[in-house]
Amino acid sequence: MRTIKSFMQDVNKKFLLLIFLLSSNFIFAEEPLERSATNPSSWYWYYNVSATTIKNRINAGYRIIDLEVVSTSSYRFNVAMVKNSGVHSSGWWWYYGITASQLSSYLSTNNARLIDIESYYVNGNRRFAVVMIRNTGSRASGWWYYYGQTYSSLKSKISSNNARLIDLDSYVRNGTRYYNAVMIRNTGSNAKAWWWYTNITTSQISSYIRSNGARLIDIERQSNGRYSVVMVKNDGKYWWWYYGITASTVNDIAQQNGARIVDIESYIVNGQRRFNVIYLNNVNSQTTRVRSLMSPMRRGGDFGLYVKSLNSTTHAAINSTKQFEPASTIKVLHHIHGLRRVFDGDDTLNDWVFGFNDYIQNSDGTNTSCPTDTGGILVRRSAAHRMTMENSDNRWTQALRVNYGENNLNDTADDLNMFSTSVNHRIGCGSDAVNNPNRLTLLDAGRLYEEVRNGYIGTGSVRNDFYDLMLQGHSDIDTVIDSEAASLGISTTVRNDFKRRIQTAAKAGSYTLNGDSYRSIAGWVAMPAKTYSGSVVTRHYVHGMYIDDADWLSSRFSIWNMRGESLREQIRSALITFKYF
Repeated sequence: MRTIKSFMQDVNKKFLLLIFLLSSNFIFAEEPLERSATNPSSWYWYYNVSATTIKNRINAGYRIIDLEVVSTSSYRFNVAMVKNSGVHSSGWWWYYGITASQLSSYLSTNNARLIDIESYYVNGNRRFAVVMIRNTGSRASGWWYYYGQTYSSLKSKISSNNARLIDLDSYVRNGTRYYNAVMIRNTGSNAKAWWWYTNITTSQISSYIRSNGARLIDIERQSNGRYSVVMVKNDGKYWWWYYGITASTVNDIAQQNGARIVDIESYIVNGQRRFNVIYLNNVNSQTTRVRSLMSPMRRGGDFGLYVKSLNSTTHAAINSTKQFEPASTIKVLHHIHGLRRVFDGDDTLNDWVFGFNDYIQNSDGTNTSCPTDTGGILVRRSAAHRMTMENSDNRWTQALRVNYGENNLNDTADDLNMFSTSVNHRIGCGSDAVNNPNRLTLLDAGRLYEEVRNGYIGTGSVRNDFYDLMLQGHSDIDTVIDSEAASLGISTTVRNDFKRRIQTAAKAGSYTLNGDSYRSIAGWVAMPAKTYSGSVVTRHYVHGMYIDDADWLSSRFSIWNMRGESLREQIRSALITFKYF
């Protein structure tokens, strides 16, 4: 304990930074790094674009990791690109429309090696499009490239070089199938179990992936609809592959999985462009862990995740900018609008508010969840807000919508820079939710809770009222605290002191519409931490998650329990400070 404390004093840090104590997936991967490194990075992909479009992105600091020539009459390409920084940084070059002698010359001049090769014919003359990296330092490797090879000749070269493929290209000319390939020496740090197959079906690909415990690094669709693939032994990386999907689906999958594209090719089926894609995990360990918990809990639809330090670092994010139907989670917009009016002096929480006491009824006389504007009743404004936020009473949410005006609620969203958020219908009415859904993003929800902390309704009594009129329980968080405290060997006394200092306010929402499930939550959490001197400070976080339009949801799923899980890393980090200081 004295060693850690001394270290923090030596570097003169005011607060304990525990990055070195937490697990990380920021590691160097085996070659080919472009298709193996899971270090989160900014990335892009384009299809059927000009060289100018690609060059503009290159000028913004990106490099190509996968290249496909779509047409040559006017050059068009598909590309996957990654930010050329950090682990992904490399000296590199790309060329297209070059001859074999030019290719050889560029490799020599640049002291480079290929990571991607495309061979094609223009007016009967062979041309190449290639991507190469500098073959020096940690990226240096023995390597070879070949073009115009038959299967047997390529197989022989792999064997004689004691190499493995990192890129494979296939084409048919005059009735014979040929291959272009890039390979590296399969020894030392590059050594890895690997396999390559040609002329196989998608079901065979799946079978080989399972039997080999492998992941794909290259997929090539042959003209006969079968495939040539390269795969390597998977060492625990999260990855995905899809075939025959549309461009919009390519994007949806990347966003949902928090993945980046490492290999992509396109082809035309019945006049429609389709894609085969390999993805690799592109999110940090916290996001990866929570995604792994949420993903098997639902089928169909989307899910999202967001955890952010107040005005600072985003710790976890998937689909945080995608709009979803928030059900009751959006009621916080009604709440903040009303509390802002109180802060501005236009209203008081003691005012009387006119509301409604009735729901639309089912044929058997039971209530639906859809409020109707009948059965007038007066309550204090504070009670109307509490019934909206704590009881999630749709009748009083509708009363606030009528009293404040839907347009004014949406103006408040704009005032909070929640530009992807809108209230469009009375909450609780299924047909309205289907035909004209309300809209929210996790990023917008986070902004709202951040602005509350930043003084949008002041820092005194009105802000306290904002929280007091909401659900503030944290049994879900306590469960995680118990688990982490036990693993760290923290005493019951210290653990309970930690729990006592937790503050939270959140709003959850739930719909089942036409058999599809919608679940969401967003809120704020404050938890204690200690500085190296033993002083207690407060760390503030905003958070959110959702499941949207899932056609199946596990009976074990709880949005509240998942909230606690989403904050596990932050809880553990804070608990460690209590253990050592």
